[in-house]
Amino acid sequence: MTKVRLHGSTEKFAIDEENLYALCHQPFVSGSLLVTATGKKYGTVVPIYSYVYAVGLLIVAAIAGGSPDIDVGDGDNTDRYIDGLGEWATANDIIMAPHCTNTCVAGRYYAAQDSIDVLVNTKADTTGTVKVLVWYSNHGA
Repeated sequence: MTKVRLHGSTEKFAIDEENLYALCHQPFVSGSLLVTATGKKYGTVVPIYSYVYAVGLLIVAAIAGGSPDIDVGDGDNTDRYIDGLGEWATANDIIMAPHCTNTCVAGRYYAAQDSIDVLVNTKADTTGTVKVLVWYSNHGA
């Protein structure tokens, strides 16, 4: 048995390996975020002492028009997971990290609370809605 604390809970509970595997494969899904305006869009809080296993973007409405430039990262690095996502993203696609040409990562350990956010550097002119997907578990100190 493993003791875990999940999604901001203050209590630890025992969970067997099979259920832990299933739990880690169900992502936190943010609300819908419009990418038709520039700026930082809140995704989800990652509690202190959490392991992020994977990060992705669910494309709810196609990202279209202009030359959009969209990043996904955290408080320390705005493009840690996805860098420069553009117009080719169509509805119902899931773009998984790492997605970049440089030094993106697929996951990370967070010793302090942080958040996974979307940064719209250049907006989509026509349409574009995304949801942040984050697979993580919280293990306490």
